[in-house]
Amino acid sequence: MYYANFEEIPKGGVFARDDTYTHRVEEEGVVPILASEHGYEDIFGIYGSFGGSIEPPDAE
Repeated sequence: MYYANFEEIPKGGVFARDDTYTHRVEEEGVVPILASEHGYEDIFGIYGSFGGSIEPPDAE
């Protein structure tokens, strides 16, 4: 595995590789959302970026 879930990947960094392709990040601020050494049945993986953070509600 190249990066852990939600660990930022630097621009140009490899986020996945298979027998045919090497997949690199093309922009800053990208994080893996579903990273797996063995993949998933129907998908190779998903990456995205943070738009902000969510704070938990105040406990009463």
